Amino acid sequence: MLWLFAIVLIALIVLPLSWLAIYSLTDKARHPTLQNFVTLFTNPDFLDPLLTTAIIATISATLCCLVAAPISWLVSRTDMPGRQTIRRPGDGLLRHAAFLGAVAWKLLAAPNSGLLNQLYRAVTGAESDAHLFNIYSMTGIIFVISCYTFPFVFVLVANALEHHCRANWRMRPQSSAARPGPRRGA
Repeated sequence: MLWLFAIVLIALIVLPLSWLAIYSLTDKARHPTLQNFVTLFTNPDFLDPLLTTAIIATISATLCCLVAAPISWLVSRTDMPGRQTIRRPGDGLLRHAAFLGAVAWKLLAAPNSGLLNQLYRAVTGAESDAHLFNIYSMTGIIFVISCYTFPFVFVLVANALEHHCRANWRMRPQSSAARPGPRRGA
């Protein structure tokens, strides 16, 4: 049964990645070249999306780390009240598809048809093209990506901190003060 899983894994991951590598390193006549990368970094049609992608990825990753790391530390290394209440949603968000979340945010915050923007126009009497939220802007995209990347950073950091705490406890001399788990005031 494990061999079947390996074949599926190869078909779904290794094969497309190998095609990507081959086509990026060859020209149309299948001769080896790096001209595709020169075109990527010099052609304005490709450079603008490349820079936009780099900006979105960098800011989203930074925001996730700035928010998830302190919360992970609080949950795994302190006796903070309600830490299990915080931990469970962090684990549970990994089970939700980011695609469904993106569709939900589109329904809520699209500039023209989003429910929140429709409510805003109805309450304030604003023009039909006015909007409070724009999920298609760079800020909106960064927000949505950060929301669905946050659980990955949270779980990884929290688990690493809990494992580190247990590993340090095993190496300490056994006493009543040396116990596994969160520490008060740490």
